[in-house]
Amino acid sequence: MSLPVEVGLPIIKELIDAVTEYQMCKEREQTKRLAIEAQLEACLTVINTNHEQFLRAMDDNRNLAMTAYDAVEKLLAAPSVASNPELLQRVLTFLQSVHERHSKNFIAAVNASPMRLPRIG
Repeated sequence: MSLPVEVGLPIIKELIDAVTEYQMCKEREQTKRLAIEAQLEACLTVINTNHEQFLRAMDDNRNLAMTAYDAVEKLLAAPSVASNPELLQRVLTFLQSVHERHSKNFIAAVNASPMRLPRIG
């Protein structure tokens, strides 16, 4: 059984067009995948950079707070401070102030980070 040329040629033309369109679609998909991959790599670089900065900021904040806490602990261990209510209140107020200041400084440092993640897509 054979098809007449008038019927076979349009079918072959459609088949060739479909294969061509499929190849173009595959190429567009590959191009988009490569672009998305590049954007994700850029995001990962930004995240890693921020991560290092945040770790350093956390370490700095912790070291400063620990120095203040150690000084307060020594003061609280002194009998002259523990027996004087006014002095004890001042030491505890100082401790509270140090804690608030370092917490606010750390939050401000994190919020002020100049690096923002690029948009994907």
